[in-house]
Amino acid sequence: MNIRSSIVLLVLPALAACAQILPSAEPAASSSRAQLLTELGHCGAADGVDCARIHFALARGYLQQAPLTSTNVDNAARELQMAAQNPKVAEEIQPWQNLIAYSRSLQRRRLSCLPTELPKAAHPATAPAKSAAEASAAQRLQRLEQLLHQQAEESLTTKAPQ
Repeated sequence: MNIRSSIVLLVLPALAACAQILPSAEPAASSSRAQLLTELGHCGAADGVDCARIHFALARGYLQQAPLTSTNVDNAARELQMAAQNPKVAEEIQPWQNLIAYSRSLQRRRLSCLPTELPKAAHPATAPAKSAAEASAAQRLQRLEQLLHQQAEESLTTKAPQ
């Protein structure tokens, strides 16, 4: 498990718990995603109350999935943006949007505190393989440069007027 996924695992359970507590609107988030998407196709205007409530239900469904991943949170955020097109529903979903924004800022803050690379001493077993791969890449690059120079010289001698 990498560091990012462990951070996500720390932040996202709070979101899932809040998804159970915050007020909801109809249709129920427990409706199947396929059923909600079918209803979305027949709800009318994109900024209408019915469509906004369906987007809200889809967002809640994403947030209530276990395990809650950053992809689920991103999908929920997009659904909430769609639901916010309707001013009446936008007021209802504001706590959800605030929660997602806070979760993202927490995750960014935690990620900014982490080192981007582990020290080289942390990977002693991979050091020889890495240096061998780097040497091989350097040899290939040198060979390609030689071929490029040869091609350039050949093209100059064959195209030069005599």
